[in-house]
Amino acid sequence: MNVARGVLSALNSPYRRPEEVEHNVPLRAFTWLAVTLSLCVAARDTGLMSPLALGLSAVTGGYVFSHFRRMYSNWWMKIALAAGMVAAGFIYVNQMLFTQRDHIVVLTEMMIFLQALHSFDLPRRKDLIYSLLSAFMLMCVGGVLSRSLDFGIYLALFILLTLAMLAIFHYRETSERALTIGNPRSIATVVMRLAVALAVCFPVFFPLIPRYRTYAFSNLPVSGRLRETVQKFSGQLMYPDPPSAAVGIDSGFGPDAQVGPDFSAERYLAGGDAYFGFVPELDLNSRARLSDKLLMRVKSPSAVYHRGLVFDTFKNNVWLISDVEGDQLTRKESAPVFRLDRSGDPEYQSAFIGASLTYHTYYLERDMPNIIYAPYRPDTLYFPVGFIFMDDNLAMRVPAVLLEGTIYTAISTTPSIDPDTLRKVTFPPCPDVDEKYCSIGFMTPQMRALALEITAGSISVLDKVEAISEYLAENYEYDIDAPPAPPGAHPVHHFLFESKRGYCEHFASAMALLARAAGIPSRLVTGFVPGAYNPLTGYFEVRGTDAHAWVEIYFPIVGWLTFDPTPAGPSGPVFAKEVTPMSFLYESYFKGFAEGARAAAARLFYSAATAPAWVSAALSALAVALCAGAFYLISSRRRPGGSRAPLPSNNRAVARSYLKLLRVRPELRTAPRSATAYELADFIDAPSRAAWLELAALYNRAVFSPLPLDDQDAAKARSLATALACK
Repeated sequence: MNVARGVLSALNSPYRRPEEVEHNVPLRAFTWLAVTLSLCVAARDTGLMSPLALGLSAVTGGYVFSHFRRMYSNWWMKIALAAGMVAAGFIYVNQMLFTQRDHIVVLTEMMIFLQALHSFDLPRRKDLIYSLLSAFMLMCVGGVLSRSLDFGIYLALFILLTLAMLAIFHYRETSERALTIGNPRSIATVVMRLAVALAVCFPVFFPLIPRYRTYAFSNLPVSGRLRETVQKFSGQLMYPDPPSAAVGIDSGFGPDAQVGPDFSAERYLAGGDAYFGFVPELDLNSRARLSDKLLMRVKSPSAVYHRGLVFDTFKNNVWLISDVEGDQLTRKESAPVFRLDRSGDPEYQSAFIGASLTYHTYYLERDMPNIIYAPYRPDTLYFPVGFIFMDDNLAMRVPAVLLEGTIYTAISTTPSIDPDTLRKVTFPPCPDVDEKYCSIGFMTPQMRALALEITAGSISVLDKVEAISEYLAENYEYDIDAPPAPPGAHPVHHFLFESKRGYCEHFASAMALLARAAGIPSRLVTGFVPGAYNPLTGYFEVRGTDAHAWVEIYFPIVGWLTFDPTPAGPSGPVFAKEVTPMSFLYESYFKGFAEGARAAAARLFYSAATAPAWVSAALSALAVALCAGAFYLISSRRRPGGSRAPLPSNNRAVARSYLKLLRVRPELRTAPRSATAYELADFIDAPSRAAWLELAALYNRAVFSPLPLDDQDAAKARSLATALACK
């Protein structure tokens, strides 16, 4: 019995500093809510459902345990928690070194376990603050990985919970030794004021948050391994079943299925909203109404065109891919990385005069064909399969239909070259490349004559290409309802000389064939335009209506460059354009105003050259003035007696008596400036200490309590200050 009592007494040894123990239940409740919310957000965006279930259960049990055991040291629990943290660290290092899991997912998993362990040891108020900081880090993980705006709802809720907790924390700290405890209604007022301030300032602050161009970890985002169709796959196109596919019919995509490209394409196009540019044969007489459904989100620093298929042969009035199968590329088992620039493809032998390395991560929101979409020119690919096929045009396919939730990353060398430099590239380019890019077979004599007429007088390759693009933009109408060519008619000839109406495939086909007739190598590309940039998430949202066709033109020495002849497309070579929230807001809302101000400044100073400098100087001066004014307002409101929330008259009288006494007592000049009223009592002589503590209590009530003091309190403070000043 005595042994049992001794063991129980040892297990229930009291906490060594009982004055630091936190007893407030609402403070713990708000902290628990913020922590559980952060766990849900982080796990949702990393797919850690099992760790989430374990973490929520452990955190809830830990907070209950910490509350009821707050007055005990719990030394035995601390030993167990230390062992658990060591184990979590060992698992984290092991997974970082010896697995292919995404590093940020592994780190999030460890943070969830550490948060669960820490919840069993929360006796003090500062321990709750540490727990809240850890929850904030998990929210940051959710913000980094979130691809939709619903994260803003969770963030707003987390901010409200945090503000409520911090407000309670503040009032507990300031009124701990005061005679009056803070009013809960004033806590709600503080929370609402801070929430309104954040809501007003966030739209201004958010665009200033930097977006990094590259990633800081070695393993780039990639999803789990796809189920590969290894036995039957040799580079052909594969498609997901449309929603209208009949039940019970073989889809053609299983491990033992007979995969046929024609059959698969028919099933794919039967869906009604499929893009006919993603089939092996691009027929210009095909028609489809593309849906506005979200297909994928792309994390990219630049607005780039996403290549899918590249057609290099025009035959029998349709575009074909001469190298449908391509070459098989494999990767090492240690990492899902394909080094495409080491494939030996001749396109990697030509170096761009100007180029930049950019990172692009694709998050598929719907089932897609087995086409890898990536900007030109892909150098490295992180993809969850064992092998891929890449054809002569650097178009890539994988041995599996891309299912919703697939994530992969492409690193591309995106070209960028000055038009004046590009204009110096002269003829003849066609003998320098494969004949298939220069073939003028299946072209009518009128088309060849038109190409020579349009490019007559142009010297450089760029001049000829721009002449063709301008001719198409000025003489033809973009119309998605353009009728098809009559049976047996040449579709491009019909577009150029009869209907003069068409959509992107007609404009791209016309430009590609006219360029070949002018002696310029060309090929047609289908894929997606950059999509709509979302400044709140930082992702490009690509929809079905963003499916597009454009042209790639070959320039000697430089290589292949993108041109979009569709009237709504950009003129000239299409290069990667960096996009940030600030640049997006400027282009969308402020560009016209800025250009107008610049023009007005140019007229004012008689020189357009001085206008940009004048506008920049004015904006800089305005920014400095706004910052100085904000700093003045903040500093003035923090001073005693400032304009913000003035104290009642009796409270001000007590505060003045106390502050005047600080200047009178000589021994207080050596005290730290951060010392509180109660801490200054240690510098007062013993006979005067009791009177000082009484005055300090009145001062704390006057400044930190929301309740006004009466005349007796003010008179008492004046009396105490007078007595202390005379000693």
